[in-house]
Amino acid sequence: MKNERFKLDLPPPEEPGLLMTSMIDVIFILLAFFVCVSEVKKGKLTIDVPEVAVVDQGQAKPPAVPPIVIEVTGEDEVHVDGVLAESPAQIEQLLRESAASRGLDASEIPLYFSGDKDGSIGAMMRVMSRASKMGFGKIDIAVQPGRR
Repeated sequence: MKNERFKLDLPPPEEPGLLMTSMIDVIFILLAFFVCVSEVKKGKLTIDVPEVAVVDQGQAKPPAVPPIVIEVTGEDEVHVDGVLAESPAQIEQLLRESAASRGLDASEIPLYFSGDKDGSIGAMMRVMSRASKMGFGKIDIAVQPGRR
């Protein structure tokens, strides 16, 4: 029994193939990814500003310090105390000048914001953010009084 070799019965080799299950899984993952990252229709956000019930005039107190009135028009023009601001830098300049004319710190002066119903909320939010960074803390939004 020298150098005897045993022959094993092995099955014939299988031909390589593609597993469709894993490919379908990959396609569904890609589909889910593109659905999640696709942009939804972008457009202007239309906001219908509601009317607010009128408060009894006996309870309302006039502010001790005259407020700085900021108006944002329907064309996104910004007016600070009636003066048109052409740029963000000019808005800051007009706010500083208005605060200096009152002789008080920015945190002590109230700001009244009045926005046009047809204007974009983004313009008003940019001005509010800028005023807040400048130190104005008393910020109120003017609304149109309605009926009870």
